[in-house]
Amino acid sequence: MSVDLEALAQARWEQYCLVLQLSNEHRRWSTGKCLFLWRVHCDGTVTSTDANTARAVSVSYLLSNPSYKLCSKFHTFNEFGEAILILSTQFVMELRVYAMYGNSRTILALFVSLTVAEIGWWIALLILRMHYKYSGTDTNSPVPGLIMCADAALPHKAWSALFDATMLVIECVILGLALHKTWQHQRDATANPFITQLARESVMYFVTLDQLATGFRNVIPVILVNRLMISVRQTVYERNHEFSGYNPPPTVAYPDRSQGLTDFMELRSFE
Repeated sequence: MSVDLEALAQARWEQYCLVLQLSNEHRRWSTGKCLFLWRVHCDGTVTSTDANTARAVSVSYLLSNPSYKLCSKFHTFNEFGEAILILSTQFVMELRVYAMYGNSRTILALFVSLTVAEIGWWIALLILRMHYKYSGTDTNSPVPGLIMCADAALPHKAWSALFDATMLVIECVILGLALHKTWQHQRDATANPFITQLARESVMYFVTLDQLATGFRNVIPVILVNRLMISVRQTVYERNHEFSGYNPPPTVAYPDRSQGLTDFMELRSFE
């Protein structure tokens, strides 16, 4: 069995980062808590068994004649896992932008439409593959005696490489909305620090991800998105602790929903 050291390093790096952040998990249960646990444990499992990692432990066997059906099943699982990772990552980033825009229904409708279009595009690609009797896999023999499963593409069928096209479009939209909100608040001397934090971290996430043109980019979103959630939760808990027991006078007016994350009730929805 050949060992993919890069994939093995990815798995170990991810497990180490997950252990480090265990102390940040609070006992309180909420929608945000469930989402965080889903990303930490389920996404981590999918990534650890993804093609880039599983190839190190289950694919590159010295098989004399691996079946096409076996390779097809493996890569089908790989693509299904990638879809889960993409959707869950986008969901967290969309929640952040949705909160930055004060729970705007327009932003919500935009993200729902983009997600439905993305899933529809994936289904269309699946139908095309079934029409051409092509599952996206093939057997490959890079050296005599070593036969392994590998991705394959039919000649003159470039559409098979468009799986990530919708992901790039949606992430560009999310980044553009975050940059727009950042630019708006830079001009406002009384900008809400929570919105500024959300915008700054979202921009840094995409800039960092776009600069990593290596195999480690596959595991980066799983770690960084979880850290973004922890950053917001820590800020909320610290502010709640700072103001615990304090009752503001009746004359204090709370900002409305159009101003974004300004009151504790809206922030709790993201804990």
